[in-house]
Amino acid sequence: MKELVGRYSPDGRSFVVTPFWPGAYPLFGRKSPVWEIFALFPSSEAFQLKEVESIKKANPGFVLVWDYALDGNEDTRFRNTHPLIDRFFREHFRPVAG
Repeated sequence: MKELVGRYSPDGRSFVVTPFWPGAYPLFGRKSPVWEIFALFPSSEAFQLKEVESIKKANPGFVLVWDYALDGNEDTRFRNTHPLIDRFFREHFRPVAG
């Protein structure tokens, strides 16, 4: 994470880590650009669109999505609980190999 922040979000630039690990923000002295710091449950379309606007305004240097199925339940993957935000990320950020 330190390498990601140093490379893609230097000098205090914002980043997004979702659906969990909100501790990354204070660890690197940043504020979350989104309201929902634990995006574990489905959100409405209207809420997701507001979050997308917040992300656009923050202009994050990178996005880290833990698209993990909690308890093996595919419905809990970020792409399933927040499909509009997930699509925004896929359309506006390029994947980077770890």
